[in-house]
Amino acid sequence: MGSAKEVKEVDKFLSKVDEIESIIKGLNAKDETDQQDASHRADNYLQKHQKKKQEKEERGFNRTVINTLPSVQAPPGPAGLADNIDQAGFMAVMERDAQERAERRQVNQKEADRLKLLGNTEFKNGNYEKALDYYNQAMEKIRDNQAIYTNRAQTKIKLGMYTEAITDCDWALRISSDCLKAHVHMGKAYLGLKNFIKARECFQQILTVDPKKSKMVEDYLADVDHEEMKEQQTEKVKELFESGNKEITNLVELLDKINKPDQLPLYYSGGFRVISSIMTNENDKSIFRSQGGIDLINKHPTLHRCLTASPLSLNREELDVLDAAINMYIVACTDNDFNKEEIMKSTVFTDGVTQFLQAKVKGQSQGHIIKSLCIQLLHVLSTSKMSRSLIVTRFDLSRLLTSIFHQIKTNTLTAKISAALLNNLALDNKFKTAIRDTIDDQVLPSFESLVKDNSCQQCVLPTCLSFMTNLTADDVIRKKLSNRTHLWETCLQIFETHKTNLTDAICVEILSACVGLLCNLSKGDSSELVKFSQPICQHCLTYVQTEELNSTLRVYSLKLLSHILPKSPDAVNWLCDRDAPSLFMKFIKGDDNDMIKTSIKCLTACTQINGKAQQYVVQQKGLGHLAKLLNHEDELVKGNTALCLCHCLQVDKAGAALAKTDIVKDLLVLARDGNNSDVRQNCAILLGKLAQSDQRHLERLRELHGIEILNDCMKFIK
Repeated sequence: MGSAKEVKEVDKFLSKVDEIESIIKGLNAKDETDQQDASHRADNYLQKHQKKKQEKEERGFNRTVINTLPSVQAPPGPAGLADNIDQAGFMAVMERDAQERAERRQVNQKEADRLKLLGNTEFKNGNYEKALDYYNQAMEKIRDNQAIYTNRAQTKIKLGMYTEAITDCDWALRISSDCLKAHVHMGKAYLGLKNFIKARECFQQILTVDPKKSKMVEDYLADVDHEEMKEQQTEKVKELFESGNKEITNLVELLDKINKPDQLPLYYSGGFRVISSIMTNENDKSIFRSQGGIDLINKHPTLHRCLTASPLSLNREELDVLDAAINMYIVACTDNDFNKEEIMKSTVFTDGVTQFLQAKVKGQSQGHIIKSLCIQLLHVLSTSKMSRSLIVTRFDLSRLLTSIFHQIKTNTLTAKISAALLNNLALDNKFKTAIRDTIDDQVLPSFESLVKDNSCQQCVLPTCLSFMTNLTADDVIRKKLSNRTHLWETCLQIFETHKTNLTDAICVEILSACVGLLCNLSKGDSSELVKFSQPICQHCLTYVQTEELNSTLRVYSLKLLSHILPKSPDAVNWLCDRDAPSLFMKFIKGDDNDMIKTSIKCLTACTQINGKAQQYVVQQKGLGHLAKLLNHEDELVKGNTALCLCHCLQVDKAGAALAKTDIVKDLLVLARDGNNSDVRQNCAILLGKLAQSDQRHLERLRELHGIEILNDCMKFIK
C-alpha cells in the first residue's frame, strides 16, 4: 500500500473529478464543433489522470484503508503542489479552447458579413431569391446575428414567405427584444397573411422600443386599415357576385366578351366604351378589378400591342382602341384607390404611357388626344398617396417631368390637368428626394421659361407656382431655390407683369401664389434675398396698402416683409422713409390676428434699425397699444412686442410714458411663467431697461419683489 501522503493526493484528485465533469457539462458552446472539440480535450485530460490513479491502486493504494503508521516527512516544497498542477493543466486546456473558438468565430463573423453585404446588394436590385440564398449562407456561419435575421425576414416578405418571415423576426427579438426592424417586418408579414389584428399589435410594439416613432406607426397602421378595407370590399363584391346581382352579372359578361380573341379593333374599342358607361359606383369598379379588368393591360393581345408599339406605327382604329381603354381606366380609377394601385403594378402601363407622352404626333390629332388622356389618367392616380408614391418610384421622372411641362403649353384643359399633376407629385417626399440632384437641370429651367416666354396660360400659372412652393418643404431644395438668381428674377417679372391688374381675379391669384413662394424661399439666409429685397418690398408695400385686395395677398405680403426686414437694413430704411411704421401700427391696433402677428414682427425689425420708427411709435402714442399686446395669446407676439418696446426705450421719455401702465407686473408674470425661453428673456431685458429709464419702474419692481424674479431669469439671458 502507498503512504498516507499518496492516499491523500489520490483523494484530492478524485474530489476534482466531479468538479471537472460539471464544468464540461456546463460548457455552452454556440458552435457544435467547438463543443465537441472542448469535450474531447477534457476527456483526454481525465483519461490521462484516471490511468495514473489505476496504476497507483495496482501498487497497493486503497482509499478505504487508514494508515495508522506515522508518515514520513515530505521533502520541503510548496504545499498542494499536485493540486496546483492539475488545476493549471485544466485551465490551460480551457484557455486554448476559448481562444480557438474566439478565433474561429471571428473568421465566421467576417465571412457572414461578406455574405450579408452580397445579399443586401441583390435585395436592392430586386433579386430576392439570390438575396435569400446569401442570407441563408450567412446564417450557417453565424446564428446569433440579429441583422441577418431581419434582412432575411424582409426578403421572405418580398417572396411571399410570410410565415417564415415571422419566424425570423421572432429569433431576432430573442437576440434583442428592442429590435425595431423585427417588429416592423413581423407586422408586414402578418399584413401579408391578412391577419390585421396581429399586424396592428406588431406595429404598436414599435412605440415600446422608440416612443418618438409615432408618425411611423401611424403610417403603418394606415396601411393596415387600407388593406383591411380592400379585403372587406373584395368580400362584399364576392357576395354580390354570388347573389346574382344583375348589374354585376352584366359587367362580368362584358369583360368576358371583351376577351374574345381575333376581333376587329372596332369591336374592342366599342366594348371598352360600354364598360366605361356602366361602371357607376364603387362595387362596379371593384368587380372590374377582381374580374381581370385592370389586367387587360397585360393580357389582352390587341390592347397590349397598342400600348407597347411605337405610337407612330398605329393606325386610326388602333389609336381609337387606346382612346377607349384609357378612358375606361380613368373611370375605373376615379375615387378607387385599390384600382389605382393595381394599375401601377403594370410595367406595360408605365412604359406605354411614357412612350406616348414623348412621341411626336404633330400630324395626328388623335395622338394628341391620347397624350391628353394619359395626363388625365396620371392626374387621377396622383390624387392617392399610395399610387402617387408608385408614380415616383416606377416612372422615369426626368422623362415624365419633361413631358408634363410640355403639356402645360398646350390647350387650356390639358395644361390645367398637367399643372395639377405636378402639384400633386410635389406633395410626395420621395418625389422631392428624387429630384434634389437634378432640379437645377430638369425643373427650374422649365418653370422659368414658362414665365419668361409667356408660353404658359395665366390660369395655369398659380398652380405652377404652388408646385414650386410645395418643393420648398424640402430643406435641400429650398436652399437651392433661394440661391438661384434666375428664380428671384422670374418672381419679380411676375410682379411687374401684373402690377397694373390688381382688380383682375386671376392676376391677384398669381400674385398671391408668387408671394407665397417667396415667403418660403426667404425663411433662411440667402444672398439673393438681400439683393432683391428692396424691389420686392416695394411691390409688397403696394399690395398691403391696397385695401381692395383680398386678405390672402395682403397677409402674405406682410409675412414676406417680416422675413425680409430683419435681414436687410436697406429695405428697412426704404420702408421707413415711406411711412411704413404707421401702416404696421394701424394693423396692430386692428382685430385681425394674422395681420397683428406679421405687423408686430415688421415693426420690431424697423425699430431695431431705424430711429425714425422708434420715434414714431413713441410720439404717436403707440407704446400703450404695444403694452396691451403683452397679454396676447400668441407667444411670438408677446416676444416680439417686448423686443420692440426695448428698442423704443432708446427714445427720451419713452420710459416715463409707460409708467402710467401696469407693464412691470405683466412683464414679471411673463418672465417668471412664460412658456417660451425667448419670450422670458425679452421680458427680463425689457424690465431691466424700464428700471433704468424711470425711477417709478424700479420702485414698482421692488414693490412686486421683481428683483428676485429677474435674478432667476438670468439663466435665460444668452
